[in-house]
Amino acid sequence: MHYIYKLNTLKKNKKISLRELSLSSEVPEPTIKNILTKKHSPRITSIEKLSCALDISLAQLFCNENETVVNSCKNNIRLFSLIESLPNEAKIHILWMIENLSKNLKL
Repeated sequence: MHYIYKLNTLKKNKKISLRELSLSSEVPEPTIKNILTKKHSPRITSIEKLSCALDISLAQLFCNENETVVNSCKNNIRLFSLIESLPNEAKIHILWMIENLSKNLKL
């Protein structure tokens, strides 16, 4: 499950409006709308704030629920825990690389 799809699903399941999510995450409403409609690549700081507001960690957000190998998920959690500890500039660069890789692999 792609992380944007997961964000949309969490928002819908929690019955949170864009305005409410904006207020709780401190991410501007137009930015959230652009993220959720895939109109621009988000900054990792925005993704962090949104995941926090939706009560999910970055590791859980990026972990694929459909993976059959538990170790792959555990490795993702370790990786994103490490990424969470990096400076914001490094996080932004990593997210940009993931986005571009996803586009190239058509994930």
